[in-house]
Amino acid sequence: MLYKLSDRNSFYIDLIRILATLFVFVGHAFSFFQITLLRDDSHFVYIQNVGVVLLLLLSGFLSAHSMVRRCAKDENYSFRKYIVRRALRLEPELLLGLLFILLTDLVFIKLCPTAYGYYENFNLKTFVCNALMLENFPFCDVFGSGRQLWTLPVEWWAGCLFAFIFLLIIRKKRLSVGSIIILIILCIEPLFFMQTTSRGAGLSFVFLLGIFVYFLHSRTKMGRRVQPLILAMFIALIIYYCRVRNAYTVYSFGLVSLTFLLILYGGSEKSINPKVQSCFHKLQEYSYALYLTHYSVMYAVKQLPFGWNLATQIALSTMISLISAFVIHEISKLIIKRIPVTQKQFS
Repeated sequence: MLYKLSDRNSFYIDLIRILATLFVFVGHAFSFFQITLLRDDSHFVYIQNVGVVLLLLLSGFLSAHSMVRRCAKDENYSFRKYIVRRALRLEPELLLGLLFILLTDLVFIKLCPTAYGYYENFNLKTFVCNALMLENFPFCDVFGSGRQLWTLPVEWWAGCLFAFIFLLIIRKKRLSVGSIIILIILCIEPLFFMQTTSRGAGLSFVFLLGIFVYFLHSRTKMGRRVQPLILAMFIALIIYYCRVRNAYTVYSFGLVSLTFLLILYGGSEKSINPKVQSCFHKLQEYSYALYLTHYSVMYAVKQLPFGWNLATQIALSTMISLISAFVIHEISKLIIKRIPVTQKQFS
């Protein structure tokens, strides 16, 4: 029998995705506008880190769920179909987000060229590399002021690696010379983010943890009795990272693990009000676009010499980011509907 998330599970996942995106947004706002309470990592965790870890954990969990569901529906579901479907889901919004960053940076340069600090990365090469999720490779950096974009390839390449292993090696039990070459290429970025001691250390592990939790949750009927096992797994990883490296995720793992366990096992069995569930599901659809746009907006509002006070800067950043996220998401939906292959891929 195919495992299915309950309505309550789905509601929690939508809620956590919204909160995680807000963590990133608010955390960057604290950093940009120098609100000192949450700026000093030695006193309090960067909440944007918690948000990124939550988003990666959710992505791993949902990638595994989607993969199993697709394979159950389509016996011929292949890695190629996965890539096409994933690209159709992510690329329209990403390209629009990159165009928004391009426009925002051009306006910034026009108004105050001496204050702009990313000329070296503001070119066609970085634009194309970011569109292809290559910004963490040695030959490329993130595009312009979109400094938050470095996390997107972590999810993309970890997802591709999982899909390739699951579909070709585990399911098809097929491994040729060409497959080994592809496997090596797909391993580059996930392995880098498992081994690095710099920013982002452990994020590939977080994605894989999401996959592990999905299979543990979907294949057991133990309910709450499996909760201590999952919690022990997270605690062991916290200890590991604290002992061996200064990881990006050290402070975040504890909060994320407890929160994510609530998604799977917390709360009562009462159903969620359909209107409330529909509202939250609609709101979470804009989280990706908000993630893409907010950093450039905050950078421009903060750096442009217009003499705005703190309240005005925060209000403008929030308003412009939310409006741009709404517009980008809605345009991307129209684009996807006009692609002939889309309906078949998402059916």
